[in-house]
Amino acid sequence: MVQMMEARFLADREALEDYYLRDLPMLANLGDIEQVIRPKELLRSAVKSVGEAYREMNDAPKLLSRYIRASQVATMPHGRRFLDRLAEVIGQPWS
Repeated sequence: MVQMMEARFLADREALEDYYLRDLPMLANLGDIEQVIRPKELLRSAVKSVGEAYREMNDAPKLLSRYIRASQVATMPHGRRFLDRLAEVIGQPWS
């Protein structure tokens, strides 16, 4: 599930650039996101290339909250537990 989320982050370059307040040229010609073998490594490299750091436990919940609705995740297997853990990490409940 984590790889799927990180691939989703990569697929939306504009949202990543908005979050990090930087242009991420390394992601300009990414192509088919489904062909990315290790999305976390690519995400870390792209963010590092502009002098930032991808901090999974800090950045992922904040990025994720921009993309999904809690009602969608709650219907997935283990979705409620996942949302509860994310709320714990980011310090605010899901609506």
